[in-house]
Amino acid sequence: MLEFGHIYYFKSTSKASTINFGLDWTIVSFNYNKLDKWTDYASASSTTASIDGSRLAPAISSKLGPVLSFNPVERLVLDLRFQVAPAVRFFDFSYQEDDAKSNGRYFSFTNYEQENLDDNYEPESIKNRIAFGVATSFGVTVRRKAIGLSIDYISGKVNSNYEAFDPQMGSSFGKQKIPAHNLQLKLSFTL
Repeated sequence: MLEFGHIYYFKSTSKASTINFGLDWTIVSFNYNKLDKWTDYASASSTTASIDGSRLAPAISSKLGPVLSFNPVERLVLDLRFQVAPAVRFFDFSYQEDDAKSNGRYFSFTNYEQENLDDNYEPESIKNRIAFGVATSFGVTVRRKAIGLSIDYISGKVNSNYEAFDPQMGSSFGKQKIPAHNLQLKLSFTL
């Protein structure tokens, strides 16, 4: 993960003050989630499965929101922030359970069924594989001088294409809001 941003304080940081507030703008945030628990899911379901794709969900976002900073002693600063984060995410993952009767469960972030309804639809094109959504982020940073440690929890949903089959429910496809949660532990540098 890699982020670049800036805190815009409403009060001057040069004046001696133990509390300051402002806007924390993470201009750009690049991150990814690993989708690596699906082999365990298949084992727990007592089935074998094939998993295609890189099993990654990279994302790019920008986050903006209020920050409250405490300076209790010397150059030690504690930042508490809440941000809203519009995000673009790319899912590269397909799950297929192996079944002798060819009716095992299936899930993919590509939608080949839509191709049967629309001749111009290309399921593998980037525009049909990108998901967009808005998340919220809560974070804390403890820093001394220029180096700090941050923890952020980001929670939201992205609207993604999908295709699925379940023997009891049948097949479904289209767009669905997919939960995308992220816990980040970061080393931060303040210039």
